[in-house]
Amino acid sequence: MRNIIAGHPSEDRLIGWTPDGKNLIFLSDRSGTWDIWSISITGGKQQGEPELLKKDYGYYSEVLGIAPDGSFYYKVDTPSGGLYSGAVDIETGK
Repeated sequence: MRNIIAGHPSEDRLIGWTPDGKNLIFLSDRSGTWDIWSISITGGKQQGEPELLKKDYGYYSEVLGIAPDGSFYYKVDTPSGGLYSGAVDIETGK
């Protein structure tokens, strides 16, 4: 989606509204990286300039939700692999 906020020549993707319905949250490449932004909306019109909420969010990340207190939950995906965890015994190296 192009240009959903402020007539900026960036690519923007709608994420959703804050729980109070006052701010629109969106993903944009307007700074050169995929970041999360917020813009206040009143009466269907933009108020002021977008505010950067999260730098380097990433294009492949997925929004899981916004809690009533405003906490933002997401997961990060990459097309190039996965994250693995395991235990290492420092003494033996196994």
